[in-house]
Amino acid sequence: MSSKKPEWYYDEKKQVGIDYNNDKEVEGYDDDAKFRDIEEEIKIISYAINLQKNYTILEFGTGTGELGIALAKKCKKVIAADVSEKMIAYASKKALKHKVKNIDFVHAGFLTYEKPDFEIDAIVTQIALHHLPDFWKMIAIKNMYSILKHGGKLCLIDCILSFDINDFDNFMKKYLETTWKFAGENKAKEFIINIRDEFPTFDWIIENMLTKAGFKLDRVERYEGYFAGFVCTKP
Repeated sequence: MSSKKPEWYYDEKKQVGIDYNNDKEVEGYDDDAKFRDIEEEIKIISYAINLQKNYTILEFGTGTGELGIALAKKCKKVIAADVSEKMIAYASKKALKHKVKNIDFVHAGFLTYEKPDFEIDAIVTQIALHHLPDFWKMIAIKNMYSILKHGGKLCLIDCILSFDINDFDNFMKKYLETTWKFAGENKAKEFIINIRDEFPTFDWIIENMLTKAGFKLDRVERYEGYFAGFVCTKP
């Protein structure tokens, strides 16, 4: 479901920050689960998109497939896309292990996944959009808008910043210290890579991108100044 793009197009399959085409990183990815309440995430996202049994859901940035597989157990079909071939291979094996057959894994991302010939009822994406620079985030959001059916929901959760930029030095220092204390050295290093090498952006920028693309903003949740979730409808 991807086609050749012009040479000026951004290569989203090129790994930015942490290399998720690295076997060690892929195999250790699920260790993050001990810092997350996966069941609560599933409940929140299911509620956000008004999940129904007949839904076809598209997930961008499926990673090891934890969310996609869980959602597939509650709906008609999930298309789980990721730009890392090794993540897709790992997630496919996990789906087989869980005997989940109504999930299709696709090696593609926000910029390369092409609109299918069937309706997408909802799009979900967690901690993936920040891998794109802001211009390409806008293109990604426009693509998601074009793929989604009218009345469909988008649930976007990512590294989206809402802290006071005038106090960014203190915020970053305290956030790093807190991450190190409660999540350990590896998560602290991930935070450093995220803010230094990847492309987290501000909540007001994302909000403007979503509305300019045509989405109706239903709800915004901000977490600790560094993460945020947006729930939108395509009118």
